[in-house]
Amino acid sequence: CHPPCSPCHECGTDLVTAEAGRYFERDGKPYCARDFLNKFASHLCSGCFKPLREGQEMVSAAGRKWHVEHFMCRSCGVSLKDEGIFKIMEQEPYCVTCYDSFVSICPACERHVGDDALLALKRAW
Repeated sequence: CHPPCSPCHECGTDLVTAEAGRYFERDGKPYCARDFLNKFASHLCSGCFKPLREGQEMVSAAGRKWHVEHFMCRSCGVSLKDEGIFKIMEQEPYCVTCYDSFVSICPACERHVGDDALLALKRAW
């Protein structure tokens, strides 16, 4: 099979559905953007995939780097440079609103509820 029909060589992600056909290739092997950046391109911006130059303002989070103007919520695209607070899920940055919409938050302590949650009153505690 040919890229992008093949899954990511590193994590097995379906490149057609999960990555909308966007992939990177190295030595004839297809990679999703996250794995390509983690494995081969630590000197590239995780947003635009262009070089990070010395002296440029950049953001580092979750072991990756972005030009400040490309540090955006993976879900809604809002700029995180002025937000001050952001969340990381699966090595991707999210604004608090999007992150909270993806995870269960305990109504009592307002912390993330894990797999060991107690389900009662139609809520996870």
